[in-house]
Amino acid sequence: MSDSPTPTRSLRKRVLVILVVLLLAWLVIAYLFMPGLWRRYVRRHPALEDVPRVTHTKDGIPGDPLNVALIGTQAEVMKIMVVWKSPRTAFCDAPTKRLP
Repeated sequence: MSDSPTPTRSLRKRVLVILVVLLLAWLVIAYLFMPGLWRRYVRRHPALEDVPRVTHTKDGIPGDPLNVALIGTQAEVMKIMVVWKSPRTAFCDAPTKRLP
């Protein structure tokens, strides 16, 4: 009787090794390589240093990440919004059909 592994067992072992290698590669890229790359990018662009990234409560507790950040004084942001027209006005003026 031969002690060689069966073809099914050999295939399972190969698939398991490939999955482990892919998982390790993903972990290295996601948690070591990309954060280092991002830190390098931010260092090259000091304007990104003070940009808000998350909301904060009154107590200073970090909250949800920001999708869009408007940077400027309140007067500057309001001036831009008036010139740009608010999305509410655009939606009110848009030709729409009432849904049943």
